[in-house]
Amino acid sequence: MKIKVMKGLDKIQKEAKVLVDTLWELELDSITVMCDKFIATGLNLEPQYFYDSLDKYMFSFCSVWDNDSNEYVTPNWNDYSDNKRYEMMNGHTQIERTRQIIINLMAREGQYRERNLERMEDSFRAANTSKLNRALAKHITNEMEATEIVVTTGDVGCEVLAIIDGDKLFKTKGKLCGGYIQTYHYRYFSSLTDKK
Repeated sequence: MKIKVMKGLDKIQKEAKVLVDTLWELELDSITVMCDKFIATGLNLEPQYFYDSLDKYMFSFCSVWDNDSNEYVTPNWNDYSDNKRYEMMNGHTQIERTRQIIINLMAREGQYRERNLERMEDSFRAANTSKLNRALAKHITNEMEATEIVVTTGDVGCEVLAIIDGDKLFKTKGKLCGGYIQTYHYRYFSSLTDKK
């Protein structure tokens, strides 16, 4: 007797990998913008001045309340001590993320930049593939049969549809999140319902 191999989860995971590819392209664009904005500041990026310039750039992400204009403004670097500037920047998610990206990709040239970008990509793909696989495995196993698998991506989300065991509709909707402050990712909402 021949045993039928279903491998429903594996099939859907294979088709859905395009979602992680899409996310990485968005993340790479975001990383490029961060580095380009740092270059555009006109600060001195020579090796001996790089970290001072980076600190000044990161400090520009902070804001303080100005009573005269009744709004938040960018603080003046020279008005604050080193300790106060550190206190203002410490724990600021956007500053920490941007700082790490710029250090990894701009502090050293050549092979270090390429190697660091490859590591960032590997880590990003692993994290997002794991998240996608968890969303898919909520309802699907390899003991099920998956057919008519359709994966679509758009500007603000994604969708994975499949017919499971011939009579059920599997659907995962992913809402696009992230950008300059957080890495790009999808928040997934999955369901398995009777096919209508």
